[in-house]
Amino acid sequence: MECKQYSGTVEVDTARALLGVVATERATSGVLVTTGKCSKGVRSLAESDDRLDFVDGEKLGLLLNQHFGTEWRRRLIRLSTLKSN
Repeated sequence: MECKQYSGTVEVDTARALLGVVATERATSGVLVTTGKCSKGVRSLAESDDRLDFVDGEKLGLLLNQHFGTEWRRRLIRLSTLKSN
């Protein structure tokens, strides 16, 4: 798994590097997760190589809502405030 906290776009070289790790480690697959977007190259590579999947910021938000409810952001902010006090 490769995680990137980006406001921009993750480019295909990051996905290719992840596939290199998948091959080296003899893993069955790799997942690229970003808070930003995945380039067309990343999407094309994931379509052509079933060892690669990606979760962009939009899908990540949907998954978080699905698994933690729509109030997860508010709870996270509250937790970070408690931690800093």
